[in-house]
Amino acid sequence: MAARVGAGLETWEVYNLMDLHNITLIVPLTMTVGPYGGFTTGGGHSTFASFYGLGSDQVLSLQVVTADGDFVTADTETNRDLFYALRGGGGSKTWLALPNPSS
Repeated sequence: MAARVGAGLETWEVYNLMDLHNITLIVPLTMTVGPYGGFTTGGGHSTFASFYGLGSDQVLSLQVVTADGDFVTADTETNRDLFYALRGGGGSKTWLALPNPSS
């Protein structure tokens, strides 16, 4: 089962919709946070993560407006780089490039 949701929703609204349709979506615990924005790009850590995984791993497709004004769909087949970037971009290795503060 999947749901199509908009970025303008707050968590309390999503909880009401989950109850109405008897589904579970990964959302933050704080009720006034928008779950489909920074929460998802930050990994999507929630109380359900140990059972369902991270919120960013649940995303199937995204429809976004790019910086140059194009409305595009990003998923595993189309605009893959944008799709993975919007889901948090994967693990970071920038810590390897930082200078050692003790030297």
